[in-house]
Amino acid sequence: MLILRGAYNPAKKTFYTDVYLSTNDNISKADLKIQRHAFTWDFGKKTSVTVNVSVKPVIPCTTKPGTYWIGVILDEKDYNTANNDTDGWDAAKITVLKPAATAPSGLECKEGNTSHHIPTRYAPARSQQLYDASILGGLKTGLIKSVSFRRNGTSPSTYIAHKFYMTVHMAAYKVKGAAGWTRTSFKANYAGTDYKLVAFKRLVSFPAVPKPSAPPAPFSVTVPFTSPFGYVKGRNLLVQFDTSNYSGGNGNYNWYADAQYYSSTSKSGTVVKYGKGCPSGLTLSGYAPPINGTSKLYWYWYSKGGYHTPAMAILGVSKTKWGFLTLPFPLAGMGAPGCFLNTDMVLAFVGFTDPSGNNGRYRVDLPVPYDPLLAGGVVYGQTLVFDKNYNTLGVRASEGLKFTLGTYMKPKPALHLYSYYFGGAPPFPDKPYYYTFSVDVLQLGGM
Repeated sequence: MLILRGAYNPAKKTFYTDVYLSTNDNISKADLKIQRHAFTWDFGKKTSVTVNVSVKPVIPCTTKPGTYWIGVILDEKDYNTANNDTDGWDAAKITVLKPAATAPSGLECKEGNTSHHIPTRYAPARSQQLYDASILGGLKTGLIKSVSFRRNGTSPSTYIAHKFYMTVHMAAYKVKGAAGWTRTSFKANYAGTDYKLVAFKRLVSFPAVPKPSAPPAPFSVTVPFTSPFGYVKGRNLLVQFDTSNYSGGNGNYNWYADAQYYSSTSKSGTVVKYGKGCPSGLTLSGYAPPINGTSKLYWYWYSKGGYHTPAMAILGVSKTKWGFLTLPFPLAGMGAPGCFLNTDMVLAFVGFTDPSGNNGRYRVDLPVPYDPLLAGGVVYGQTLVFDKNYNTLGVRASEGLKFTLGTYMKPKPALHLYSYYFGGAPPFPDKPYYYTFSVDVLQLGGM
């Protein structure tokens, strides 16, 4: 609040007041300007006006903890300089504290690289966010007493004020790390943990905060806990939000929270054809995936053996020996001239060629365990199609394929599972409707 008095009778005009942060109580333009306000007023002679500042000044996040003063400078000529700089009343003394820690750590003063619309925009909704301990290095052992959101600091869109009821659960003890998370069940990620209700149907206000001039935005939305949550340093963290609309029904308000996305890279492997096939020169192709828990190893062969013909895919670990046999092993003596066994047999997959067409295509898709020890591993594949009209043995045999598996993709240390009314009416099923490898940037009160 500012109280300004006019010593003379100027015409109506716009006045500017700048707010400064200083290390002493002598406010000057050499101090750090943190805010500017403008107001229009028509002073009468020796009349005064009280200006209520609607937007609180924001102390820069990088400010070191300590004692400071906040003061203002009015962009107007002062006709009474005798009362200037009377220390003690022209500046307000404040104490700047160290900001509470964030999850993920290290983002107290840094903007996240993405944004979330759940749980801050839509309701009813459920949002489960998982933080691996590897991104919580800044957290200490202590009590988490609240969580706070901040708006995305780079979005140019206008944010809409609204209210949600919000219920919050947290868990940390025995919460699995990133490699053990599931994307298909809320409950599976907290079963057997210290999953705890920390806030029940808190009425939370989301203000129409403007885009900050220098991101990140301040944490402006806080959910205080009824029951603090005890966190032990080094544990993974699960936070689950359930929201409902204050005015009932479905709520959809433009309000995106700051969030952090994590990527992880890996490279596919290589596939090399070797040996001889019968017939030779037909299309034989495959894929050696990275070790990422989802991509499969596959290959297919156009055998020309007709449709819906019995076939077998062989997977092995050697192209030179199979027991007492030396590979490649010729099948001519068994009634299949020009045909060879090009790999040993560790696994075999029996099926039929495509049910339509005459190319005799047979394809096999094999899941690859999510194990870093498999990165760069080598396996071999071959396809046999059983065609009694082709030769005496009744077999067509492809060339061999050498698969060198790709690199290992480390688990992403963040996971967001969520559902909202767009994906089905609540109560929501245990299976989430969406997932992303990102989490809200949350300020953890008390930490």
